[in-house]
Amino acid sequence: MDDFIEERLREIVGRVEEVYHLRGVAVKILDLATGPNRFNPLLARELLEHRVDFSLLLSDISPTWLVRGFTNLKNCLSDEDLAKISCVLVDSNNLRREHQKIPIYYRDERKIVPLEEVLQMSEFAFLKPNYEGTKRKEAFDDESFDILIGEIPYGSMA
Repeated sequence: MDDFIEERLREIVGRVEEVYHLRGVAVKILDLATGPNRFNPLLARELLEHRVDFSLLLSDISPTWLVRGFTNLKNCLSDEDLAKISCVLVDSNNLRREHQKIPIYYRDERKIVPLEEVLQMSEFAFLKPNYEGTKRKEAFDDESFDILIGEIPYGSMA
């Protein structure tokens, strides 16, 4: 693990621990623009090791990247711990509205596909409601989350 990732991990785990010890209830974490993120497995394992109760919601505008981000967690967590993870198709401008059309990323092209078609594609069965805690629409009230992270966008700007 490089120094940048290690520093960010320590900082975020520290913040989550503060909130957990202050409130004594599970810390609700939103990961904005999850992407094919390798940070979340590190974060989840650290929080579990520190015995911090949490829930982690992965969000992305692309179902392709949500699947990859969730799979990275699925590969390293037990089924019991994986229950703390859920996914939603959203982006920062769309946390309160249902998606109508979704970007699908293929090797050489990007297509915009109606949501109903996305949910019919076998590779995105993962995104169907009630599958592994995944939802296609979620309404979030103000203060729905205790911690907001965005390692993919942050890393892209750094």
